[in-house]
Amino acid sequence: MAHRHVYVGMAAHCVGAASNSDTSTNGCDASTGSLPLGTTVYFYQGVSGGSSLLGLVSLSNGSNGHRIGSGVLRYSSWVAMKRAHTTNAATCSYNDLALVEVNAAYLRLVNPTVPFFGGPTRLAALPGAGASIYTVGNSSLRGTERSTSGTVNSHSTWSDLVTTSDPGVPGDSGSGYMNSAGQAVGVLSTLDCSDPLCLTGKQNGIGSLLYEVAFARTHGIATLVLAPGTAAFNPAGAGQSTGSPSGGGLLGGLL
Repeated sequence: MAHRHVYVGMAAHCVGAASNSDTSTNGCDASTGSLPLGTTVYFYQGVSGGSSLLGLVSLSNGSNGHRIGSGVLRYSSWVAMKRAHTTNAATCSYNDLALVEVNAAYLRLVNPTVPFFGGPTRLAALPGAGASIYTVGNSSLRGTERSTSGTVNSHSTWSDLVTTSDPGVPGDSGSGYMNSAGQAVGVLSTLDCSDPLCLTGKQNGIGSLLYEVAFARTHGIATLVLAPGTAAFNPAGAGQSTGSPSGGGLLGGLL
């Protein structure tokens, strides 16, 4: 990619302070800290835990996987919202995006194409209730990288609640979601359940990538744009898996 700066995305709560990042969802709350901008982030294959956006797996510290690259944390919506004194409840809860600038030595490994599906084609707003949705997850709780599809249950400007055939679980945070046209629309932020043990009624809360990128342009990286995939989107890619999380190189990109 002949771009001066290439970023890969992950959920901001995954670079939150260790004391709060697993449970907090409000990035504006004074109690939700974050790793400082400038922190080194390593990219792994076959990790034990991690976060993903359009197929990327990354961790900000050690892993039992194979390290394939590194970058630097350049943006966190949690940091940006505190600096901007953001108070809107929906923004605070679902603006959950961090960006890691890939070090130059590893740019050859970056491919924005979504595994299994192809795409994305461009950014778009979150779809309405009843619309189809497509995503890829990398959680080590499954032991595989997998693609799945589902339906939007409820819709608002900043967030959708979605049900898929294989719901996002811890380790999938930051996974990208596409609509039926292969447009990038959302980022996995939360897992909601009907019972305390999370055995039934699993839904995922996804934040609007369109709004998250717009916020990042205003409060962090003014030239940020989504890198389109190099392969055409095909919804028939749902329901597939690989033998281990993140079997390829660094996947996904914001430029």
